[in-house]
Amino acid sequence: MIKMRIFLCLLLLAGKGLLAQNFPVQASLQLFPPYTPQLSALQTTPQRVGITLLNKDLTVPQLEVFLKLQLQGPGITLQTRNGFIPATTFTLTAGVPLQLSGADIAELLQPQNLDFQGLDKGNFIRGGQILPEGLWQFTVTAFSTARNLQVSNPGTAMAGLFKHKPPLLNFPFDGSRAGSALPQYLAFQW
Repeated sequence: MIKMRIFLCLLLLAGKGLLAQNFPVQASLQLFPPYTPQLSALQTTPQRVGITLLNKDLTVPQLEVFLKLQLQGPGITLQTRNGFIPATTFTLTAGVPLQLSGADIAELLQPQNLDFQGLDKGNFIRGGQILPEGLWQFTVTAFSTARNLQVSNPGTAMAGLFKHKPPLLNFPFDGSRAGSALPQYLAFQW
């Protein structure tokens, strides 16, 4: 009996830390292929990014929010600068989802609005704003413009960013000669 009471007490104490944060805004982020390591492509090709924001709090008919962005890759973190509030804000109506694209977050993707950890900002800009290859996690979070407090869950998407290399030609062999025939037919394999 004593063992049962101890077990129940431990179970109750362990369960106290399992409460989740319930935010009034639900954020979701989607990245659509083809994935590219070039950060500026997310701005110029807006259909590569899809963000959905939903104000779930029906007691607040409208909520004004701004977004913050974080990119985490192989030993690298890029995130919205501390204290930076973008000029573009979004008004969320209760119960109505708002769809955004890469063009809507273009200001967040500008290097001057990002803090860099593990990557030199100058080299990144000179190199054409190309992220290193690897698995990247993109996260977007909504903040209230009135109080600068987080009001959404972090919407997260993962993508493998790799430069596409040209295929290697296997046949015809390097240095080989193609014979003449009518009609001309030459098979390539890669």
